[in-house]
Amino acid sequence: SAASDVYKRQVYKNATKIVALSPGMADGILETGYASTIIPNVSDVDFFDVDDSEGEKFRTQHSWAQRKKLVVYTGTFGKVNNLMYMVEVAQAMLDLDPLVCFVLVGDGAEAQMLKDAAIKKGLLAKNLYFLPPVGKNELPAILSAASVCVSTVLPIPELWNNSANKFFDALAAGKPIAINHYGWQAEILHNNHVGVVMEPQSPKKGAEALFKAMSSDDWLLNAQTEALHLAHNVYNVKRLTDSVEKVIDSTLSNN
Repeated sequence: SAASDVYKRQVYKNATKIVALSPGMADGILETGYASTIIPNVSDVDFFDVDDSEGEKFRTQHSWAQRKKLVVYTGTFGKVNNLMYMVEVAQAMLDLDPLVCFVLVGDGAEAQMLKDAAIKKGLLAKNLYFLPPVGKNELPAILSAASVCVSTVLPIPELWNNSANKFFDALAAGKPIAINHYGWQAEILHNNHVGVVMEPQSPKKGAEALFKAMSSDDWLLNAQTEALHLAHNVYNVKRLTDSVEKVIDSTLSNN
């Protein structure tokens, strides 16, 4: 809105330094006439570095998860998250590989609608499962059990500039990532071979792309290796904390 645009410009005008979480956000700030430093969200590699037994423990606690390839989403079930896309991907995946299992962990405004859709499509407790929200300390075990992690949004280009925590958490856990949008994160996945970009407007094509990738054990293993490489060497929390400190130090020295 015009009011929010005026507010943003006022904030930028009075800021000594501006930090953007993605290249797209930086471009948006630049359009208002101000420059920014890009520092994305971080991968906390130490926090997500858990023994494989933690993931196996999760699988043991859920009998349906054993001997399955798990596609895991953790987070909010809101409109912007567009999890109906994943319900439809799960539906398409039944015909491709019934041993691929989708796990949605969390809660939100669309939770009941999603569960109702899963029941109507005959997916609930077949290849699609819902788990309640968990504390952050439980996330490493869940991601350890995952074959692929998921981050989704509505098919709105402005949302492609997001810098979702779940994207960087997956890298920290050494897991391939599936997203349903284009933009800078899609470029990261493509350039570093760490995930799958699913067609935003077609869950069926998204399922086919995910199936093709997950059918290759070599692809999964290589994507895990490359994800950890990015987490350690590019998005490591210690490295990016240093970048934030430099921005702060520069600001203070200029004052």
